[in-house]
Amino acid sequence: MRIKLIAAALLFICIACSTNKQELTQKERDQIKKDLLPVVGSMITSYENGDVEAILKFFKNSDAFISVNADGAVNDFPKFKIDVEEQFKAMSTMKLIAEKEEYRIIRKDLVLYVWLGKIEGNLRDGSLLVINKNVASFLFQKFNDEWKVIYKGASSLPEVIQQRDITNKNN
Repeated sequence: MRIKLIAAALLFICIACSTNKQELTQKERDQIKKDLLPVVGSMITSYENGDVEAILKFFKNSDAFISVNADGAVNDFPKFKIDVEEQFKAMSTMKLIAEKEEYRIIRKDLVLYVWLGKIEGNLRDGSLLVINKNVASFLFQKFNDEWKVIYKGASSLPEVIQQRDITNKNN
């Protein structure tokens, strides 16, 4: 497991460092962020709606894709897809409450997006899943004018399940 995490980190560093250093102007950086903002917004909306098919469209289905879960699991795209499907079998919707977002433009076709915030998920049994601190990193790469996530990493505090109160407080 530790070797896989190290390999994932090295892959990320290699991608970031092996690029030709292209000095981008502030105008170019602003345009890249402007182009990526609606993509990120749509991805977040897809997560909040529990739309698995829409979520998966934001991720590059390739051998190079890697996902690192908060529990330390390192997954390829097929396993990532199964995890997303399983997540929304148990959860109908989620609310993502952003505290901080950052865009780090590595080059004109490679951007690291970091999201920090709170997650509240409505479970199908009526209970509420809460993650008070979650950090998710998404490495976006542009392919044929389309931004796709090639790396996703997550880290969080343990989740808390709040059971639905089934007692009638009016009695």
